[in-house]
Amino acid sequence: MQIPDCHKNYPATTVIASNPVSFLNYDIGIYILFRFGLIRVIGNVLFILLLEFRLPGGHCMDCYYYGRTGAFGKGYLSSLF
Repeated sequence: MQIPDCHKNYPATTVIASNPVSFLNYDIGIYILFRFGLIRVIGNVLFILLLEFRLPGGHCMDCYYYGRTGAFGKGYLSSLF
């Protein structure tokens, strides 16, 4: 079995392509929950924001890509904060 090799830094095109896919998932979830009521949409958006701000501060510090450009660009952003 081969050991997968890691990129030193992901290419900018990967970061640019992967972030809209993530945001599209959020948008689809908001669209689906909007059919059940505005309260659920607000709860979902608050949960998404909590996770997006918690990830760089708490988890990206232990990652190989901390201070580097990972697939979503959050390793570099977390080192700035």
